[in-house]
Amino acid sequence: MTLDEHIYSCSRTEHGLELKRLLEELKLHRETEIRPCTKWSNARVSDQLDAIGREYTEVFNAAIDLANNKQYDAKDYDPQKRVNRYRANLAEKLIDLQTACETMLQILGFDDQSRAEG
Repeated sequence: MTLDEHIYSCSRTEHGLELKRLLEELKLHRETEIRPCTKWSNARVSDQLDAIGREYTEVFNAAIDLANNKQYDAKDYDPQKRVNRYRANLAEKLIDLQTACETMLQILGFDDQSRAEG
């Protein structure tokens, strides 16, 4: 199941609504624009596609962790702290994915000016 399918399948559940809210919150409260990773600006397209795939997998796994809200050890007993940790982890993974996509756009030759032109 893809992340989109997962979000859609639970879109009417409490978890789905929370995930949608988190994604919207990330968009609204981002302090800076997501910028390309300059270290990889000369990477091959195929290498960057691999990086995007890895980041997507991490986002998917973080979303599943949030949905399942599993307790992994005895010190992990507070459900709200667990959810907050899973949410923060998902947010971090989403930003990493956005950065990988921005880097791909840079590799393909799209800068801020060319994006503004359409």
